[in-house]
Amino acid sequence: MLTGRCLCGEVTYELAGDLIATAVCHCDHCQRQSGGAFSVNLVAHESQLTVNGELRTYEETGERGDAVYVRRRFCGSCGSPIVSELAL
Repeated sequence: MLTGRCLCGEVTYELAGDLIATAVCHCDHCQRQSGGAFSVNLVAHESQLTVNGELRTYEETGERGDAVYVRRRFCGSCGSPIVSELAL
């Protein structure tokens, strides 16, 4: 089981079970979200994740702005990114 928390400690999470994959993404959106040259992502089923605390959400849309393709969820107090949910 993987556990973690945001910078201020208001949001905690647990990820149970085996990961589907790990990925490193260098796209512009992940660079902006991480503040670096890439983001490292753990891929799992939504049912494996338990989050305690209040998250805020930023919804990214496609280039035409017509459909949400990723929801980036983060701590509303300190801004730490917690989870990104892909619309598959």
